Amino acid sequence: MNCIKRFSEFYRNNKNRNFTVSEISEACSDVFASAVGVLFCTLPVFVFVYLEATKSWRLLTTFPVIANVFSIFSVLLGIVSLIMYFYNSRKTGIKSFVSQNIPALIFLVLCIWMLTATAVNGFSQDALKGGDYRNESIFSFLIYFLVYFFCSSAIKKEKFKKAPVYVLLISSWVAGVASLVHNYCRHLISMEEIDSGRISFVFHQFNHYGYFLTVAISLSAALLVLGRGAKQKIFAGLTFAFNSVLLTLNATFGCFIAVCAALVFLVIVTSVLEKRFKAKALIPLFLFLLISYITGLFVNSFFSDLYHLLEDVKMILGNNTQGSSGTALIGADSAENVRTAGDAGTGRWSLWTSTVTYIKESPLFGRGIEGIGKRLEEETGYSDRPHNEYLQYAVFFGVPAAILYVSGVLAVYLKALKNRAHLDKTSAVCLVAAFGYLVSAFFGNTMYYTAPLLFIFLGIGSSVTKTE
Repeated sequence: MNCIKRFSEFYRNNKNRNFTVSEISEACSDVFASAVGVLFCTLPVFVFVYLEATKSWRLLTTFPVIANVFSIFSVLLGIVSLIMYFYNSRKTGIKSFVSQNIPALIFLVLCIWMLTATAVNGFSQDALKGGDYRNESIFSFLIYFLVYFFCSSAIKKEKFKKAPVYVLLISSWVAGVASLVHNYCRHLISMEEIDSGRISFVFHQFNHYGYFLTVAISLSAALLVLGRGAKQKIFAGLTFAFNSVLLTLNATFGCFIAVCAALVFLVIVTSVLEKRFKAKALIPLFLFLLISYITGLFVNSFFSDLYHLLEDVKMILGNNTQGSSGTALIGADSAENVRTAGDAGTGRWSLWTSTVTYIKESPLFGRGIEGIGKRLEEETGYSDRPHNEYLQYAVFFGVPAAILYVSGVLAVYLKALKNRAHLDKTSAVCLVAAFGYLVSAFFGNTMYYTAPLLFIFLGIGSSVTKTE
């Protein structure tokens, strides 16, 4: 209602005015740029509503189709946003333009390298269409950087930066409530095809829902500390507590570690922005640990998982590397299955060491998209991907691609640090959320419905201008 009132007032005051192209472009640029992030943050909820409305249980085939439609709209919005951005920047000097867009330029070089590596390895069906279930082609990776990151980094006004943040948090409530209903009240048809026994909403694996929850918890925690106004803090606090409970029920241990890291990073960000240590920034970390402990008394306990992690580390340091038993699947409980260092972290140690070997065999251009799948699964008995996004970029596209990827990410945080005096609260919040995802990336894979979350919020965190 407030939006309609403001629009009506704007129309009355300007109905006889002739707007220039520059004024229209400036006014609409943020709308198109933020719409890309907003659209994606509604994707899982849209899939859920569609499946329930059509009474369909075919999640694995429906989700990619809807995601592709959303991607087409995102690309179109991205093209319009790109045109407006360059038009608005036409009077900016080259030196100033480059200094403001170093992360985007690094990612642009990365995209060129990924295309080159894919051409060297051959444009296979996996490269052009994506493998079954993963659904990530070379075009998917290009869209991550060229559309989601670019559009989010082009948003100037803080009110438009807030839109993807709040849409994701609202979506997390829909996802959480629906998951609880499905697991504890009555089965919903949209989630019948995938039923791992843990809450996973409409994601193909429960740990993928864990990545989603990591971002939602990190966002709400940062809003709780850095946000303004009682209503905002109450909403952020309730969302934080709700999703923290859900993550314990979801039982993705890597995401528990990622959230803890993000909440520690929140303390650092708050101290930098406030120019002194703020004790209030520790509240989300203590609350998260308390909620995880209490919820863990009734279901899976992350603290018992932490014990098993320490046992795995001892096994690795003790050089107990008699190979992998291959008895546990990635994401499954591993307490009783771990027998050698290869099985540590539900097989991740075996996946990582094998992937490093493949990288050494082809360090420059990698093995191509999904190029190690069959070999990795046969040799480890666990998965067709390394379950470490940094190793994944290296083995798919070569070591230079991984270096460029990490360099681009670091450039975002260095840019924010350098311009911290002009860093708005929403950008800081998004940097915390992106950090949480980046830590979870050490234990997971890119997926077409979760990876864009990183680039959306990393992009918003990169949008720091001295005029704001």
